[in-house]
Amino acid sequence: MAANVNPVDIKPYLKKAVNGFGSFKVALATVLTVKIVLDLATFFEYPPVVIEELSNAASAGLLMIRYMEERGQIEPTSIMTLLCALKKMCLSGIEMRVRKLYEEHTGRLISSDEECKAQLEGKKNDLIRYAKTAYRKQYETAKPFPSMNKCKVNSIFVQGGIYYSAQEGDFMQKPDVLESLDSYNDILSSPKTMSNRKIIEADPGFGKSTLASQFVYDWCTKNPESPLKDVEILIFLQLRQLEGVKSIYTAIKHSIVPEDEDMDDSCIKEILKVYKKSVVMVFDSYDEYPDKNTKTHISSIIEMKMFLDILVIILTRTLNLPPNLHPETKRIRLTGFGVAERRNYVLKAVADDVKLADRIEEQLQRNPFLKDLCQVPLFSTMVAHIAHERPEIEIFSTVTRFFTYVIACVHNHMKIKKDANTEVPAFENELAKLYRIAFDGLTRKNQQLAWENTYLVSELGQEFYDNYIKLGMFAQEVVFDIYQCRYKTEARIWHKIICEFYASHHLVWILSEGKFSVQIY
Repeated sequence: MAANVNPVDIKPYLKKAVNGFGSFKVALATVLTVKIVLDLATFFEYPPVVIEELSNAASAGLLMIRYMEERGQIEPTSIMTLLCALKKMCLSGIEMRVRKLYEEHTGRLISSDEECKAQLEGKKNDLIRYAKTAYRKQYETAKPFPSMNKCKVNSIFVQGGIYYSAQEGDFMQKPDVLESLDSYNDILSSPKTMSNRKIIEADPGFGKSTLASQFVYDWCTKNPESPLKDVEILIFLQLRQLEGVKSIYTAIKHSIVPEDEDMDDSCIKEILKVYKKSVVMVFDSYDEYPDKNTKTHISSIIEMKMFLDILVIILTRTLNLPPNLHPETKRIRLTGFGVAERRNYVLKAVADDVKLADRIEEQLQRNPFLKDLCQVPLFSTMVAHIAHERPEIEIFSTVTRFFTYVIACVHNHMKIKKDANTEVPAFENELAKLYRIAFDGLTRKNQQLAWENTYLVSELGQEFYDNYIKLGMFAQEVVFDIYQCRYKTEARIWHKIICEFYASHHLVWILSEGKFSVQIY
């Protein structure tokens, strides 16, 4: 009715609007049926206990009005949040009726500016909802060991050593000066690391992606101890999935927004522009980013040429730092597990069994090579899960022997899970092909660490592929192919370190056969 007029108070005094707001609430309560109330409460993501209270209330409409007022969803000077919600719920008739009641009782016309602001607020809330849905797959499917069942990241996350670079060295004679941080939350909130660009670096297997998933979990669940609890929008991107994607807005759309939703790049751009003061971005796997040598929005953001007001966290291997870092960029380093962290992991993620934790540590003391290896969190978790199933851990003297043992344990786990009378294929030929695929991927100019599932099935066979999915040695994910403009399912080897180990088998074969023509970048 008044969608295209400027904000006008029909009566000149705000007192009229405030007094009229009381009578409006009484009238509104008669419009809000129990069904509409419960639908609104679900739309606004009220806690289940509140929804239960509303369903049993003698006057659900009045109680709902009280909750909406407490949450700022209706105010004496604006009810746009409520109107937008009703419109999104396809209750246009109710929306028009509520609008008319508000204008009649308060004497305030609802302006087009208010509508535009409310519509953008609604789009922002949609983006947050899409993000939380997408991220749930990230933090609810953690697998520190392939044969483990999927679990939430917070049930396995154990903080290792975390240091920040107080003074950078020269990489030749003078090392970096590192000072410790008490908590992973200090990465976000400590004055020592204050900057809108932060690099979290570590060697392979030191828990970079697990830490990123924990950040995502903290934001999604509004962890009260996390500095992210007050952040409105968290953008989490796996850079390894963004080959050929030049625009950050396109990357967000295809990583977060469901395929059947109409939120486009321009809408995402406007949301980030308006709400930039409450946005955090987390870029995982920079070392696997296919376009790190190409000018993209990602490179501009990392170099602080875009989104100067937005906190951006980049996770990468120590020897794969982005070029052209802004001088204000803070560097944080993960340094792995000590005795206390290894013990904490066993008790938290493997079994609440002090004797098991003692037994593992005793065996590590008798095996100095393995003890040193277990400073790497990935290897420590492998040993913990193997030790939980086996009374003794083998004595190792080489990394190759350790990985061979670990992979044999994973394969044996599949045999145990299968019917005892069912023969489990050895898959020697298929493994040789997988070694070659891993080697070819790693030696490309732009490393390839994931392959379309149809390609892997054609090369390795459906049975091998299915077995490796069940084992957890392959991880599937749906990604957007910018070149073919379609979504596709890709699979990657569980961890890049395992991929590198597989590739080494093929390198040994090349050397044994005298085939030295391969070009390695």
